[in-house]
Amino acid sequence: MQTTTSQTDSPVISVEERYLLDVLSAFLDGRPLEPVPKGASTNAFLRAAREQRVSQIVAYMALKNPGVLPPQLTAKLVDDLNRAVGIEVAQTAEFNAVNRAFVDAGVRFMPLKGFIMRDYYPERYLRLVGDYDALVERESFSRAGEVLTRLGFSRRTGDEHHDVYEKPPRLVVELHFKLFDAYGAYRVGRSVAWNRLVPFEGTEFRFTKEDFYRFMVEHLLKHWLSSEEAVRDYLDVAIYLRKFGRELNRAKLDADLESSGALEFVKNVERLVAYWFDGAPGSPTLDEMTSYAFRRLPINRTSKTDRSEKYAAQLAAGATGPSGAGSRRARYVVENLFPRRAACEIDRRTAETPRALRPFYKLALWAKFWFKRVFRVQFFVNALAFARAGNAKTDATAEFQRRVGIAPEKFNAQDWTAED
Repeated sequence: MQTTTSQTDSPVISVEERYLLDVLSAFLDGRPLEPVPKGASTNAFLRAAREQRVSQIVAYMALKNPGVLPPQLTAKLVDDLNRAVGIEVAQTAEFNAVNRAFVDAGVRFMPLKGFIMRDYYPERYLRLVGDYDALVERESFSRAGEVLTRLGFSRRTGDEHHDVYEKPPRLVVELHFKLFDAYGAYRVGRSVAWNRLVPFEGTEFRFTKEDFYRFMVEHLLKHWLSSEEAVRDYLDVAIYLRKFGRELNRAKLDADLESSGALEFVKNVERLVAYWFDGAPGSPTLDEMTSYAFRRLPINRTSKTDRSEKYAAQLAAGATGPSGAGSRRARYVVENLFPRRAACEIDRRTAETPRALRPFYKLALWAKFWFKRVFRVQFFVNALAFARAGNAKTDATAEFQRRVGIAPEKFNAQDWTAED
């Protein structure tokens, strides 16, 4: 990564984090590893690799370049790699069984995100998935849940976007009937037109190359807004573009991204990936995005004691149209007093009771929810932090998001339903 002098107030990333990007660049290009920079802390480097979910890739490079990394660091990284191998083997066996059972039961579905992306890495264990996400046709949704129950999974929770099933010790399947859930103003993709998809095997479908990439980067945008992305997400972009970039219909892809309001952000992500991994020229905006990606800006720095910056970011993400700060805050409060996930779960449980008792049972469930949420110390800590998330902080955050290409008023909630 070739750094530039940033004209922003954001702090630069550490020497260990820069070296991590250099290691990933070598991984992408098949280059030998350079030695650890003088003065770098191996503990800080290991922590950065784990936080950014790429420690097994660093271990893979260490084994391919023996003697370059210190022995104690290599040993810890190899431990991560060995755990990743074991997890990947168990996940692949279980999730392949889920796919076969879906096909046998006539469930129309499409694997999403990491389950597909991991096949584009040199080894699957280099790109672990936290869970298995599958888009399921609405008419097949209840049948898919029955299939998972027969396979030993138990339904944990659900909302207007997906249901979550678990199987001990750590297998999780998320059944989606919408491509995205909402975050602030970002409600792109309430559903999908199934004729956009490509038949794969039986009742299993896949995205076109353009739609897979589009889903990947729009999903990254959602995680960017909630400060949940990691360097591995940008590595996914780099690997996918190296493999399929020349095959993509960029005119169609860019038109779709423009329609959904994500084009400018995606262009900046692609510039950021080239800056990190290909030595492309930098800019103040790319330096600021780098600081953000490594949790170095106040708006997404992890803090257990002061969440005011986090609330400012969440308020900025909901800044659509001409609504003022007061209405924005009121909407945020209402959405958190009646969160969608809780509402969906309460509606599901209410539907299982006799009709005459439903209003009372629903009210009782909401009362229980509010009691558990309000009567704890953390609620009052968070309330004070929300009060400190003043309009100036929110406006500054919204301005930062606009600098990186995010304009919430452009988000198009219906775009993914368009048929090709």
